[in-house]
Amino acid sequence: MKPLPKTVLSCNEMDENDGSSEKKGLKKKKPLGTKNTKSPTSTSESTNLETVLSSNSNKNQRFKDEAKLKLLKWQFEVPQPEHLQQLQSQLKEVVSIDLFNKLYNKDFKQQLKALDTLISVCDSDPEAIIVNSDLLFKWITLRILETNPSVLMKCLEFGQCISEVYKQKELMLHDVELSSFLPFLLLKTGETKEPIRIAVKKLVFDICDITSVSKVYGFLVEALKTKNSRMKTECLNIMENIIDNCYENVIGSHSASFKLIASSISDRDNNVRTAALNCFVAAYRSVGTEIYKLAGKLPDKDKAYLEERIKRSGVKEIGQRATSLPGRAKIVKPVATPIVTPNSNVRNEMFDEDNAYQQNENYNELNNDIKNSRKSMQVVEDVYDVDIDAEFPDLDINASKEASTRVTSSINVLGNKIELGNKEVYNKRELLKPKLDLKLYSNHINNIDQILYAVTSNDVKKASEGISDLFVILNNRDNFPIEVIQYKIDDIIICICRAIDIYKDNFTIQTPIPDDISTFCKNIFNLLLCTMNNQEYIETIKPETVCFFLSTVLGCVSRSFVSSNDLWKNSIHHSLNHATVKLCDNCNYNTMMIGIADCMAAHTGNNFNDKVFNLARKCMDKLSTMTTKKNNEWDAEVCLSSMNRIMKLFPTAQDKIYETTFHAIRNHIQRLIVVNKSKVRDAVSRNQHSKDKVWQYAARCLEKVMPTEIAKLDSTIMKINGMTNEEIVKLLSNIPIISCEWDAFFESAKSQDTGLVDLVIEGIKEKDPFLYQSCYRKFNLSKSLKPGCGKLWTKNILLVDSVYLNKSRIDHHMNRFKKSQEILDLVLVNKCPTRAQSIPHLNHTVITKNSIHLSSSSSALNQQSNEVQTPVSQYKKPKRLSALDRENLKEKLAQIRGL
Repeated sequence: MKPLPKTVLSCNEMDENDGSSEKKGLKKKKPLGTKNTKSPTSTSESTNLETVLSSNSNKNQRFKDEAKLKLLKWQFEVPQPEHLQQLQSQLKEVVSIDLFNKLYNKDFKQQLKALDTLISVCDSDPEAIIVNSDLLFKWITLRILETNPSVLMKCLEFGQCISEVYKQKELMLHDVELSSFLPFLLLKTGETKEPIRIAVKKLVFDICDITSVSKVYGFLVEALKTKNSRMKTECLNIMENIIDNCYENVIGSHSASFKLIASSISDRDNNVRTAALNCFVAAYRSVGTEIYKLAGKLPDKDKAYLEERIKRSGVKEIGQRATSLPGRAKIVKPVATPIVTPNSNVRNEMFDEDNAYQQNENYNELNNDIKNSRKSMQVVEDVYDVDIDAEFPDLDINASKEASTRVTSSINVLGNKIELGNKEVYNKRELLKPKLDLKLYSNHINNIDQILYAVTSNDVKKASEGISDLFVILNNRDNFPIEVIQYKIDDIIICICRAIDIYKDNFTIQTPIPDDISTFCKNIFNLLLCTMNNQEYIETIKPETVCFFLSTVLGCVSRSFVSSNDLWKNSIHHSLNHATVKLCDNCNYNTMMIGIADCMAAHTGNNFNDKVFNLARKCMDKLSTMTTKKNNEWDAEVCLSSMNRIMKLFPTAQDKIYETTFHAIRNHIQRLIVVNKSKVRDAVSRNQHSKDKVWQYAARCLEKVMPTEIAKLDSTIMKINGMTNEEIVKLLSNIPIISCEWDAFFESAKSQDTGLVDLVIEGIKEKDPFLYQSCYRKFNLSKSLKPGCGKLWTKNILLVDSVYLNKSRIDHHMNRFKKSQEILDLVLVNKCPTRAQSIPHLNHTVITKNSIHLSSSSSALNQQSNEVQTPVSQYKKPKRLSALDRENLKEKLAQIRGL
């Protein structure tokens, strides 16, 4: 495939735009869209993004026409005029005239403007990008064959935007699009400019996310046949990455590719030789010495090169690897490690070995994924930067300002009672688990139960297989319903913690650790990180699960300080810290607070210097830093009750640990008040008679803060009392209904004027009918407010039965709604044929014309109702055809067919 000379391509593309060829000596005709061209649609620089690219393009029909050879296939070494003309005619139908002129303008600056417009369409109208992606990719290939670096870099950026749109919509690239774009893209891996090569490789990896890795690998194998050494090197580097991460996906259909790679070992270019050897090193991690069979017969010199490279790389065969793309977990450096015997005292309390689990169906697809994806999961490297042992900073309440929060949506929810010590707290903020049809998902539940039973086994091999199977399920949302995972998430976390608890004694005491136990350790902690990193999984877990998790994980962290094992101290310790931090980030705030209190209560006894107790306190410090982020989630009464329970653990105030703990609780209370003092004030008012130190300290903090708020409310009341009715209506109609002015209005004497209240509500109705409909019931309840009654409009009327959703939560629910809607749209309903005449039911009568004639006279109505109504004759079932009739009917049908 040869690069196309710029002159040839430009002339062919511009023939249709110019209308006629330019003659020498004549004034050049200016193309559309230039400075002197006036158009009603181009009076400003901004482009109407809604009409730039059509969303009605029939991409599937183009694929069918190309398969039937009604359209030219986009496969060539040099594009012919027929290809260019075909693409121009197709693009004219789907893009605006202004954009079309820019796409095929000889001036590359106009092409850059066109690309900027298309990149903006990726955000404003992604559906239009998807239905026209085949044409856009073809246009990019023409620019790839040119030599302008600015346009090329912008085209690569646009290609990455298209890939991102596909990933967001969770769609796959069609084979026709892949074959018409990727071969041309790989040509630029041999580009002399390094920024272009880097951008090309990034786009190739993005394409791997939206199509099969095996298909991309096939095009890379074909690209190795080039004579360009730089292109061959870059393709081998990409292949090495794919082999290293997705070996199982490519070995089945491309095993012969290793012979082609082996031929590059003897290449005269040193970079090509190095890249080829690296491919075999990556394969060696998965299949070991089997690579020599894949490479075929190697010359002695090449074989010696390969053996030396494997030896010097220090890589060891680790079995089958994860079928994932770059960016996953990395391998930590191997450490010498010891013989471990499982703790015989540890017993599986969740499952009984005598009970056999039966599964009604075979999950062929899922089980194949599990069998083919036994992975050696590694500890993530970036956890070394996470440290939850840092001291919590002091907070000056006088210097802090209240964080302004914006209510994006409110929904009514049913509250849920939480048992907290000896007191029930009504918690409106706790997320409820989704309801699950146990009969519908019985097979999926049984499948998870069997895997969890294997995870907690004392047999290391069986436990490792269970961990790998569970890892596949948690990362395989397409084939395993997420509702089942959310339903079983408490059991999953508890089983993972039990498996950690089985082997933690051996890890901290014995050295070295055997290889199978070391692999088991890495796998289970990678599984733990995978679970904690997913907010959808752990946002609905129970406080008991949080307590069990903290007791187990923080117990392991405390052992790390006395452990002599390097693997535990250097890798596992940081993974446990990272998992704990992610739990605080993703779990429900109230659930986390109750779980921390339970954990601290379980690790006090007579020893307040317990390390787990101190680490749990630091988790509470970490949680307090997210009061602003989770303002609409935490419940002040739940948090203060949990802190009060912690303080009651200390019989006296003389111990040093008491001061440290109370210092952390003081900081937490101050943060809660700074972020949302109204919540804390309501909780304190409901517990104003309590003599506990936590409630008294919260009340004192409120006394320091509330005068400012009360003074602001009083000044606003005085301002409203001095305004006319028209000024009040104008003021309240132009400000949010959640404001101090609305509270002041209902606290003022003006609110006793019912006519004024009706005018205010009418003003809201005229300005924002949707807001009026949403708050209609609240406006009616506001009439019960009186000055000095102790109730406020915002707190006691508008938001009394509501919870708030921040933007991320709304986006999350909207995405799930769209996915569900797309699934419903795919359901086809066969329309039943309509009857020519409906069959009436028994005793049906026809209403006569006179019976529906309206009359103003009641006597006429009575007379019409007494008129005789004619009954409808009933339809009878047709008689069965006799043998003679059937024969006659067959003869007539035969005559008709003969005609």
